[in-house]
Amino acid sequence: MWMLMVVCVVGFWLAAWLLVRGVTRDRAPHAAHGDDSVTSSDPARLLDERLARGDIDLDDYLDRRGLIADYAPRR
Repeated sequence: MWMLMVVCVVGFWLAAWLLVRGVTRDRAPHAAHGDDSVTSSDPARLLDERLARGDIDLDDYLDRRGLIADYAPRR
């Protein structure tokens, strides 16, 4: 009898975990804050956003922006 209870409890938590994982799997890490730009692959845009958030100062921004311009593929 206790074995059936253990199986039911494990099954319950497994189902709960699968439900939560299925609901939240497609979300970006910062989607709760309305910031879906983290998934962007454009380095210049990411750099612009970091400056806007205050993660880097203007000198760092200008240095890194120059590096991006130097190494950006020509189209």
